[in-house]
Amino acid sequence: ASASDDDWKILNKVQCQAIKKPILLYNRIHKTGSTSTAQLIKRNAAKLQYKVLVGSTLQWEVFGSKNHEAIKSDIQYAIKHRRPWQYPRLAYVAHFYYSTISNLSYTYINMVRNPLDRYISHYYYQRFGDRPADKLQEMKKSGQFNETLQQCFQQQHQGCQLNVMTRFFCGYQDYCAKGNQRALNQAKQNILSQYAVIGLLEEWELSSQLFRKILPEFFTQINEKIARYKVNKNRKAEKLSSQLIQAIKQANDADYQLYRFIKQLFWTRIAKCGLAKEIG
Repeated sequence: ASASDDDWKILNKVQCQAIKKPILLYNRIHKTGSTSTAQLIKRNAAKLQYKVLVGSTLQWEVFGSKNHEAIKSDIQYAIKHRRPWQYPRLAYVAHFYYSTISNLSYTYINMVRNPLDRYISHYYYQRFGDRPADKLQEMKKSGQFNETLQQCFQQQHQGCQLNVMTRFFCGYQDYCAKGNQRALNQAKQNILSQYAVIGLLEEWELSSQLFRKILPEFFTQINEKIARYKVNKNRKAEKLSSQLIQAIKQANDADYQLYRFIKQLFWTRIAKCGLAKEIG
């Protein structure tokens, strides 16, 4: 799909400029390669001497959409008690919806993925992924554990919520959960004003290059290879009908529009930065 006139105006203004802020926030989205990206940040922190705080998935399970409040207090506590001469910079990695934090100088990053692939992966993760035993037990008790993807989609049960990526970029306000035009517009606005880089899981190596180019104080060349996928163990493949696939795509239309917008931003920045796929 081609970009709208407004989007073209935005894309023409995209720069390849290094951003230097003391705090990096990564509000990781489920099933977009966030475990690999968090590992990448940790490896870089050891090399570039900055501190990393990681909010657990369990924290998200407990606080859910209110997690931003827990995150804010975590960050403010860390800032207050850090030793700037030892760690002048801080990265915070957790599942939380976009949120503004007053009186701090920060920038955001994130990763996204094809919405259908992310949706299917999240369904399987909730049932067969590396999750707390009590959470899996709860799912079994509720009857959701053995649901097919179709049943889960129709009920919007765990792992099958709609337009999740839009929600993460939009924020914690109620309208952000609706996947409507207002939520989409707010998500785009936040991306343009607050996100230094958003990588694509499908372009892991190029995304890593872009992180290094735009955020040199947080990302550098590291020798070890980090796999982009963490495969869910025990995953049982389910044959999906073309009707179900189409229905999931339509129901996640805001995520598809957002994903196309982020891809256009990504490739425009890749070109402006003169980056290219590494051959071999």
